Amino acid sequence: MLALSFEPADTGYIYYHWRWSRGIPVTAEEREAYLSIPALGSRRAWRAAVAGRPSVPARASRPVQRKLLAEIPTSMVVMALLLGVPFAVSGLAELQTTGGLARSLGGLLAVVFGFQIAFAKYARRREGHAASGES
Repeated sequence: MLALSFEPADTGYIYYHWRWSRGIPVTAEEREAYLSIPALGSRRAWRAAVAGRPSVPARASRPVQRKLLAEIPTSMVVMALLLGVPFAVSGLAELQTTGGLARSLGGLLAVVFGFQIAFAKYARRREGHAASGES
């Protein structure tokens, strides 16, 4: 997941602290240093070292969202559908009540989330086949 903070560039990588942040050019060695920090470790010193460099515009959010969704395990699709469909159906039976409406909306959101993950994984697989020249 930490690798999603970087986009490949001509001379190395572009680092984005937040999705909406401007990018900071970094070398491959600096990227590896960032990724080698333990998941719960502090990255403040690393960010301070690259601060003040010229930046590039922020990246588009949709491709980043698709990459993030594609990294989510396939078991989440199954869980979202297994939980979402029953909640949506049971909520529809009691749609006049607040609880029924909440269950319906929650179930539908879970189903949509599951399909978003599945679509992102499918799109990533197609891009991989297109890049490798397979059909």
